[in-house]
Amino acid sequence: MSLHEETSRPTDRPSGSGLPPVRELRHRAEVPMLVLAGVSSVVAVAVFIVLVATNADQPGWLTSAVVLIVLGPLLAGLFFIRYMYWTTISNGVEVTPRQLPQLYELFAELGGRLGMTPDGEGLLKLPRLYVTNGNGVFNAYATKCRIRRGYVVIYSDLLDIAFLNGDFETIRFVLGHELGHIHCRHVSVWRTILRPISRIL
Repeated sequence: MSLHEETSRPTDRPSGSGLPPVRELRHRAEVPMLVLAGVSSVVAVAVFIVLVATNADQPGWLTSAVVLIVLGPLLAGLFFIRYMYWTTISNGVEVTPRQLPQLYELFAELGGRLGMTPDGEGLLKLPRLYVTNGNGVFNAYATKCRIRRGYVVIYSDLLDIAFLNGDFETIRFVLGHELGHIHCRHVSVWRTILRPISRIL
């Protein structure tokens, strides 16, 4: 049985119905918690800057520390995004219409349900999909490669089990879940910067 045949069963979604707005997919506490994390971060930085600015006897290194604290998370976040992407593409296999075409067909079909196409723009462009060695770990994740582009990584171990057991519904669920993260903007740069505070909250 091919991957396409296994995953082309009808769904329980009513035909012709569009996706619900993203706001209906979010937990009611998600946005308030993000706002609280953002406000807390801004207030903490502002208080720190005021404390340093009002202290006339401050050493030069303290001013540099303030600049680093303000700009550091942004620069570190941007560097981390690119570093993770370079690591992934150098150790993974990109899924394309010519490379793992059955998996690409499934991924493109799931992305299409969210309005993502290979020719789309910004958030409506189908993310890239990579397969990497999971070393015994069954997982997948979605993250950023550029400011407005995300990508999805699925570990080879999940695919091994799917092909051995003909269980492509699991792959459908996993890829749909990761595409949902990108659709709901869970991988945005500002969320990455706020992650230390939002994890605490």
